[in-house]
Amino acid sequence: MRPIPHDNTSRDITSKSTITVSISGHRDCVNPDKIKAKLKERLDEIKEGYLKKKKSRESKPDIDPDTVGRWIFLSPLATGADQIGAEVALECGFELIVPFPMPSDLYREDFSDEEWSKLEGIKSQAVQVVELDPLTCCKKISVKANGGSYTPERNEQYAAVGAFVYHYSDIMLFLWDGKEEQAVGGTCFVKKYALTGDGINCNLPFHDSCLQFHPKKILWHLPVNRSKYPSASQKSDDLVWQELKGTDGSGRIIDDWIRLSQIFQKQMGSVADAQIQESKRYLLGDGASPSGLEGMIEAYSCADGAAIQAQNTNDWYRDSIFVMTGLALLCFCVLTGFPLDRLGASETVPAWGYLLMLLMATGFFAFTRGWLDHGRNLQKRAHGLRTLAEGLRVQIFLSASGLRDFVGDFYSGKAPQELGWVLRLLRQHHLGLLSQPSACNWGFVEMRWIKDQESYFSKKSEEFAAKAKKFYWLANLLVIASVLLTVVLVILWGCGAIEDNAWLLFFIGLTPALAAYVKVWSVIHGHQRNAEEYKRMHQLFSRASELWDSSDDERKQKIVRELAREALTENSEWLYYFQKEDVKPIN
Repeated sequence: MRPIPHDNTSRDITSKSTITVSISGHRDCVNPDKIKAKLKERLDEIKEGYLKKKKSRESKPDIDPDTVGRWIFLSPLATGADQIGAEVALECGFELIVPFPMPSDLYREDFSDEEWSKLEGIKSQAVQVVELDPLTCCKKISVKANGGSYTPERNEQYAAVGAFVYHYSDIMLFLWDGKEEQAVGGTCFVKKYALTGDGINCNLPFHDSCLQFHPKKILWHLPVNRSKYPSASQKSDDLVWQELKGTDGSGRIIDDWIRLSQIFQKQMGSVADAQIQESKRYLLGDGASPSGLEGMIEAYSCADGAAIQAQNTNDWYRDSIFVMTGLALLCFCVLTGFPLDRLGASETVPAWGYLLMLLMATGFFAFTRGWLDHGRNLQKRAHGLRTLAEGLRVQIFLSASGLRDFVGDFYSGKAPQELGWVLRLLRQHHLGLLSQPSACNWGFVEMRWIKDQESYFSKKSEEFAAKAKKFYWLANLLVIASVLLTVVLVILWGCGAIEDNAWLLFFIGLTPALAAYVKVWSVIHGHQRNAEEYKRMHQLFSRASELWDSSDDERKQKIVRELAREALTENSEWLYYFQKEDVKPIN
């Protein structure tokens, strides 16, 4: 992407909850006034949370749309539908972002002087303007250089901008006449791509694969007539919005997006300033923020601080379970006299004691179940926020390397569903970066990412290897203890003292169970797996560090891309291993 200098491009897009709407439509729509009325009605309904007017038992409480911080409208400002949509969106209070399909001097060839003047007037109200880089040489794209005709290369630029507005939006509106035409880059072509992911064969300005997961979007179609077909029946006399087949019309996904953003903001707002500053120091060290990345760094610091806070809270819940279990065992011992007397000796426990133990066990089980469920939700929150923070962190270093790659393209496809809300927020942040100038800050990338991660993964590898070894030996010692207790029991039995050592039977049965629990605990927490993975990541960053000084800028960018892919693949597989269900903040 090649940004255009613009007065409002520094507007922050990092921390506010955002809903993005985009448009694709024909240039020769008829009845523009009726179309404007229908567009205004639809955009107003979106802002008013219309998708929850029809409630069901599965639906969640209504969402207050005022808590959505930003409403963004994406439009390439082509004559006709694009400009109509942009004008209505501005009237409805949306912020306008304009992606040009090609450099402006080439795009200008598609407009008369009057049309271009109108485009300039609308563009002056935009908060961002982004030009897509040419996918081929400019001469092949130029209309003037090709006798006034559209070339396949120019059509591919329009296809690319259609894919761009689709990928960076949550809701996409199509002003389409319903005719299944095959023109590359046209409205029908973009509609097909939005529904199936097929049809665009050119090199997009961002990574795209039909095999990769893309978060669900809401696609709406307004049937319109075109001056190109004057004999067509006037369906537009009664314009009605229709849901495109194959999309989620229940409206729950937009509610979930808004709710997740709101909860995310609430979580971010609860982070102490000291923790945010600590997270920022971890990222920057003693240096200053690279120019143009201040907002992204602030977002990372909040997400990292929120992840640490959520993990600390989860650890407190986990520790409290052990405390409550210990108290329950203590009460059990007091009531039964165990192990001072034989286990279950009725002469030491009155009838009311058994009843009291039953009530305590029932209450403890119910309380522990609820406590554990809440702890799991906290763990989900911590995992989600940690994934978001890591994504923001890698995006910062990609940008500091002069790259405009979207960090979401580097994740492994192994954990697609779990990344849905995280990818959406990362895409919002990336959209805000596209108007920033590309600049390389190699010192920052080397010291605060490559060197730092080399040291981090080395320490983590040793730490998890030590944990794996500790749990391995603990499990073995418990098994050995069980064997020794069995030998003692046999000796006591041979001496005729077995009836006085019933407690020994209890411990003999307990120790193998404890050994199995210790082993399973280590596996569940991935001690050995993490030790091996962190060792591999340490080797990768060490290799990058060795190559860094002898590499030119192009090779350094290649190294950064490879490290980003490895780091986020490791992150998504970590998420898949520990989560294996949707990652989402909770109420």
